[in-house]
Parts: sequence; structure tokens; C-alpha cells
Amino acid sequence: DFKQLTNIFKKCHTILWSGGKNDPTTAFDEMSKLLFAKIKDECDTHNNEAYQYQIGLNENEEVVAKRIKGIYDNAKRSDPNVFSEEIKASDTQINQVVKNLQCISLRETDIDAKGQAFETFLGVVFRGGLGQYFTRRQIVEFVVDMLEPTEKDIIIDPSCGSGGFLLYSMRNVLKEIDKNYEGDNRLIAKNANKFCHNNIFGIEINEKIARVAMMDMIV
Repeated sequence: DFKQLTNIFKKCHTILWSGGKNDPTTAFDEMSKLLFAKIKDECDTHNNEAYQYQIGLNENEEVVAKRIKGIYDNAKRSDPNVFSEEIKASDTQINQVVKNLQCISLRETDIDAKGQAFETFLGVVFRGGLGQYFTRRQIVEFVVDMLEPTEKDIIIDPSCGSGGFLLYSMRNVLKEIDKNYEGDNRLIAKNANKFCHNNIFGIEINEKIARVAMMDMIV
């Protein structure tokens, strides 16, 4: 749920932050890379196959870190617009993060709980770290509900920040697609994919915050 997920995100960030040795936003970048790899592993693992994003029996830190970096490299190649850098976290840090994330499924977690946990976590990191202002969740929901975006609309936020307006627009349209094509999973997937890739755009001057928006939408 929201509370458990928020606590897990904060624990992972604390591990990467190293008690103040690293900048909070740098730690968040590393956290995003490891989350990106986690999502990639969940999406690519077939039924009855073991997940790669976990610590095996008697595996040492080096072996686990090498495997996680391999998953991340594959994810990076399949979606090169999000990350270009390698994972910089140490083998020990990677293992500790994997230990916290291996017991949850981000794919199966409720979308609202996931979104709320990620936004709460973002607020903790970026309001202190970069002095960013994020529009309150309630205002975002109100504006998007008032505008009533549809799958036919093209949406752009010229100062998107962490992507709140884009995220809620996407969520509402995907719910509408589910309702309009109920029972036809192939058509739902096709139209959802078409909308997400062709109809929704954001502009953000700060590269780190732009990456936050992309990660939020991926999560």
C-alpha cells in the first residue's frame, strides 16, 4: 500500500544518500536507475521464470550488482531517452536496494498507491534538494477533471516539472479507454499505447526534473 511503498522508497534513497555523503538529487538519480531496472525485470520475466532482480542463495554482492547492471543496460537500450549514464552506486548499495525492492511488485501495485508514494517521496527529496515547487495533488486532479481530456486530444504541459498534470491526464484517459473498449484487451492495449506515445508531451528546462517526470510516468 501507499505507506509501505513510501517507506521502502525512503529506505532505498537513504542507502544511496549515504548519510549525507551524496547530494540528495544524485542519490535520487541512482534510485531511479535501480527502479527502472526493477520495472524492466518485472515486465520482461515470463510466467514460471525466476525474476533476476533479487538476491539468490549464497550470492555475493559483486554477482548481484553485475546482474542488476545488466538488466539496467538492457532497459537503457530499449528506452534511451530516459537514461544515458551508467549506474554509479557501489555493489553494497545496489545489494541493499535490491534487498528492499525484491519483495514487492511495482507492476501489480495499485496505480494510485504507487503514484502517491512516488510523489510523496519526490517531495521529500526535491523540495529540500532543489527548492522545486510541485502543484498540489488536489489541484492537479481538479484541473484535469475540469478539462476532461480524451484519447483524441493532444496534451502538452510547457512547464511540466515532475509531470503531475501529464500523469493525471494519462491516468484519466487510460481509464476512459478501459471503459470505452471493455472486453477487448487487444484494442485497449493498442489505443492506450497509441495515446501515451503520440498524444502527451511535456517540456522541462531542468534535466534532473525532466527525468523525474519520465520516471514518474514509467512507475
